[in-house]
Amino acid sequence: MDGKVIRNMIVNDNSSSGSANAANWSIQQNLQTGDYVAGDRMTGSKPYKFVSIPDEVKGLEWIRTAVGSRSATSEELLSFYLTADADVYVAHDSRISPRPAWLASSYEDTGLYIEDNQPVQYTLFKKHFLAGAHVVMGPNNNASKMNYFVIVKPAQPEAVPPAASPASLVGRLTDGPAVSLSWGPVSGAGGYLIYRSSSMDPYFKVIGSTADAKYTDTGATLGVVYRYKVTALNAGGESPPSQAAEVLAFDASKPVPPVPAGLKVTAANSISVALAWTPVADAVGYGIYRAAAPEGDYQRIGSASTAAYTDKTVSPSTNYYYKVTTMAAGGESAASGGVSTATKPPVTIPAAPAGLSAGQVSTSSFAMVWNPADHAERYWIYRKGSGDNGFTRIGSSDTPSYVDRSISADRTGYSYKVTAENEMGESAPSNELAMAMPLPAAPTDLFVGLKGETFVGLIWTSHGGAVQYNVYRGPQASRPITWDMPRWIRITTARPNRGWSIPTTSRRRTPAANRSRRIA
Repeated sequence: MDGKVIRNMIVNDNSSSGSANAANWSIQQNLQTGDYVAGDRMTGSKPYKFVSIPDEVKGLEWIRTAVGSRSATSEELLSFYLTADADVYVAHDSRISPRPAWLASSYEDTGLYIEDNQPVQYTLFKKHFLAGAHVVMGPNNNASKMNYFVIVKPAQPEAVPPAASPASLVGRLTDGPAVSLSWGPVSGAGGYLIYRSSSMDPYFKVIGSTADAKYTDTGATLGVVYRYKVTALNAGGESPPSQAAEVLAFDASKPVPPVPAGLKVTAANSISVALAWTPVADAVGYGIYRAAAPEGDYQRIGSASTAAYTDKTVSPSTNYYYKVTTMAAGGESAASGGVSTATKPPVTIPAAPAGLSAGQVSTSSFAMVWNPADHAERYWIYRKGSGDNGFTRIGSSDTPSYVDRSISADRTGYSYKVTAENEMGESAPSNELAMAMPLPAAPTDLFVGLKGETFVGLIWTSHGGAVQYNVYRGPQASRPITWDMPRWIRITTARPNRGWSIPTTSRRRTPAANRSRRIA
C-alpha cells in the first residue's frame, strides 16, 4: 500500500484475527478533526472520531490502524519506506504504561496530544528519518487499550525532488539465487528506492533502498520472471522511475518444463478475455502470449501463478489469439497450441437500478426486489442499520432480488441501496429503501412448569424475533396477595423459545401511570 510519502506499507498482525485486522489498516491524507480514528471503529452507535489535533500534525498523511491489532505481538507489526526526509509521529494511548520498548528507546515525547470522542488521549512521539529509510514498528504493549496510529510529516517540503530518472538499469541472475542490479548515478541523489514486480505478483512494490547505484535482491526464486524499476531520492522526494529491467531466474542445468495443454477461452466480454488450461506439475508460473493474427507476432502480455488468466487489456469487437508457456526452475517451455476469440461489442455502465421496494419482511429477514437494469451482470446490496453513519456493502445478487438474513432484532430498522455492475464498472446507487423492524409475535402456550415457596417457573413458546421478554404478574381475583411485594411488577428475561422465567431474578415496581398495562 502506497501513499504520497509512504511506500509499501506492510502489516504483519500475528494475532488470532490478524488478517481481518490488517484489512482495516489504510493510508489516509489530510488528517483532520472528525476523521475516523480506527478502521474497525467506523460504524455502530458511537464510532471513534478525532476531536482535537495539534496544528503541528494537522493536514498530514497518516496511517489509520485497527484497534484489533493491539493484541499483536510481532516485532515488525508495521513497516514502510519513505520517499523523503520526514518526521514520523506515533500517537500512543496515554493510558498505557510502560511504553513499548521500540517506542520508548528511540522516539522522543513531543508533549503534544491528540484526543478522540471516547474520550482517549494519545501522546505524540516523534523520530526523524532520511529519505529511503525503512521504518519498522512493533507491538502496542497492551491488548485492552487503543492501538497506536502513525503520522508522517515531510521535513523539507520546499525541497525539489530529483528531476532525472536513473538510467541504464541492468540486472543479472547470480548465485543464491539473487538478482544483481546496477544503474547510472543521479546527480544530487542521496539514495534510491528499488521497485519489483514478477510473474507471481504483477504490481511494482518497493523491496529495498540503497545509497549507492547498485542493489542485490536476495529474495529471488527460480522459475520466476522479475521486473525492476529504480527511483532517485533526496530530502524533498522521489524522481520519476527508471525504465524497467527484466531478469529471468532460471537454472539452465535443470530440465525445461512441459508445454501446457488444454488451453481454452472460458469467457469473452467486451473488455476482458478469460483463459484456462491444464495445470503442469512443478510449474512455478505461466507466461501468457497474445497476437492479432493466427500467425502473427505473439507478445508476452502477462504471467500467472495458477492455470488461469484474465486479459483486461483488450478492446471491444476485436479478434485475439493466445498461447501460454510453463515456467519452472529449468526455464520456460515452448508455447502451447493457440486459441482465438472475438470480444463482444462495447457496453456502457448500467444505470442505477429503479423500483427498489420491500418484499416479505419478518424479524429474521428482509426481502427486496427492483427492476432489472440493462447490461447488468450482477447487483451489489448496501445497508445502513439504525444508528449507523453510512452504508456498507453486505452482498450481491445475479438477479434483481435479495433477501437479507443477517438482520438483528435489536435494530429499529434498516435502509438499503442497490447498484448494478458489469465489466465497465458499477452504477450509481438506487434510491434508498427504509424498512422498519416489525414487532415480534406474541408468545403463546404460557404455563407454570415449576413452582416452590419462593418462586414460580414459567414456560412459553416464542415465535422468533425477540431480544428480551417482559413478564408481568398480578393478583388473581379469587386469591389475595399473602406476601409483601408490588401490586404489579415486570420481570425482564432474555431467554428465547421455551424456558424458565424466575420472578426473583429481576424485580421492580411499575410506575403508577403504567399499572393499567395488565396482561390477562
